[in-house]
Amino acid sequence: MQDVIRRSFAASIGAKERFDEEHGETLAHVARLVAEALAQGHKILLFGNGGSASTASHFAAGLS
Repeated sequence: MQDVIRRSFAASIGAKERFDEEHGETLAHVARLVAEALAQGHKILLFGNGGSASTASHFAAGLS
């Protein structure tokens, strides 16, 4: 069982590392845009359906 858990963790880590390599600069750029928009008094609208709604709500709470 521990082997299964380790493989699952390794796969998750690998996916995050690949995402960072492929999209890290874009993600950092978007984060800067969001921070600048909030600093200028603009709204950031977030939405989702089901589990994505929970993620959007959690992200919104983190921004406030």
